[in-house]
Amino acid sequence: MSWYVIYSKPREEYRAKENLENQGYEVFLPTCQIEKLINSKVSLITEPLFPRYLFIKLDQINSNWFPIRSTKGVSSLLRFGKESNPIHVPDQIISNLRTFLNSQSVIDKLFEQNAPIFICDGIFKGLVGIFQKINYSMTGEQRALVLIELLGKLQQFSISLKAIQKD
Repeated sequence: MSWYVIYSKPREEYRAKENLENQGYEVFLPTCQIEKLINSKVSLITEPLFPRYLFIKLDQINSNWFPIRSTKGVSSLLRFGKESNPIHVPDQIISNLRTFLNSQSVIDKLFEQNAPIFICDGIFKGLVGIFQKINYSMTGEQRALVLIELLGKLQQFSISLKAIQKD
């Protein structure tokens, strides 16, 4: 039994995984959690680590390879060249991927504490600040607490998340 790479249709990794597992195949779809700004709120989203790629464990001789290509969500088994064999992935790489993903809580944070940010809107537009944390206003809106140097001193301001971006 060896691991091979499946190339899915656009944004259908989960569909391909589910349909392949329903057919009895062992499938691994590495996912990670990232922070995204959605409707002015930082949300934690689970996404595939490698968009459009997942791994399937097959036996070169005994596994039935034919239904894979016609499975909903699957585009193809990944190959180099038209006549070549599907790409084999060593077990150690899959094991290392699983270990890495189990040790990570959030892969890509939108803003890191004490990291420089650029203010792209509002009265402080064009200034660089230092991100401190996300805070909630009285209305429940998420806002960024940012340190900005004004008049030779660091001042703390609450700024809309829409108005800042990574420097």
